Amino acid sequence: MTGKTNDTEQKIILLTIDLINEGGVEQISLRNLAKQLGLTTGAFYKHFANKNDLWLVVTKQLSKNMSLELAPILQKKYDSKTKILEIAKVMLLKFQTNPNLMDFLFFNPTSKSDLNLHSTEFNFLKIMNDLVSNLITENKLIIDKQTLFIQLWSFIQGYGLLIRNHATTFDEELVAQTLHQLIKE
Repeated sequence: MTGKTNDTEQKIILLTIDLINEGGVEQISLRNLAKQLGLTTGAFYKHFANKNDLWLVVTKQLSKNMSLELAPILQKKYDSKTKILEIAKVMLLKFQTNPNLMDFLFFNPTSKSDLNLHSTEFNFLKIMNDLVSNLITENKLIIDKQTLFIQLWSFIQGYGLLIRNHATTFDEELVAQTLHQLIKE
């Protein structure tokens, strides 16, 4: 029975991710989601207490997926600055290719309210926090970790939104120059 329950929960998560990717989070209704999986709403609520509970689990899954995608970059013998630059490129290109998923990952109600910048519950966020700490140490920067993290995160998210909304196109050189400017002593 446990296997079937876990399988159903995983199916809910995967379908939710597919639906977000296709049409954005605004298009998702729990009733329709349950119906597409052949579940009653009662059966759905056995797995997730409410929409925010589902959003939290999906956010964690997307964070894990992003971490797995970035693993090859992290395993290379790059310094932290290069790793952050390579990660930024991947993220910004994802704003172009999977804009709805990136919007959800960064701006869904759970990520805006429950997501603490120092949380270790979200793999991707933990990776970025660790890289920022290493960046400060490697470059002997005199800046607060949270301040630098917010500056980097703000640039990536802001530039990502401009790309997503077709206000600009991805420019690798701009990303490199901006990162360099942010970590100057």
